Amino acid sequence: MNSYNFMFMADANLLYSWGSAQSGRLGTGARANQLTPDIVDELSQLDLNVLALSCGLDHVLALIERK
Repeated sequence: MNSYNFMFMADANLLYSWGSAQSGRLGTGARANQLTPDIVDELSQLDLNVLALSCGLDHVLALIERK
């Protein structure tokens, strides 16, 4: 697997990530590459809503708001 990673938003506070875990890029705490989506737990635990998600070659940006 190369250094790419992927994310999708399931609903307002569920974000999933998979791909290369290089430099902790997945946001899931995984140290190994993930071939299937895994939930980014921190956002749901912080009581935040994800409004929008943007993924680029070297970044992932989530626009969030407090519930």
